[in-house]
Amino acid sequence: MIDFYKFPPKTPKTIDRLQIADCMEIIINDLARYGVPERLALKITDDFYSF
Repeated sequence: MIDFYKFPPKTPKTIDRLQIADCMEIIINDLARYGVPERLALKITDDFYSF
C-alpha cells in the first residue's frame, strides 16, 4: 500500500477528475488530521475500497 502521509500537498483537483487513489489519499490525510494512526487509516481505506 502507498504511504500517503509522506506525500506533499498537491494542487486541488476537481471532483469530476478524481481517481480512486486520489480519494484514498484525501481520506487518509483527513484521518491523519484527526490523529488516526497511519496503519489504521490505511486498513480502513483498504477495507473500504476492496471489492
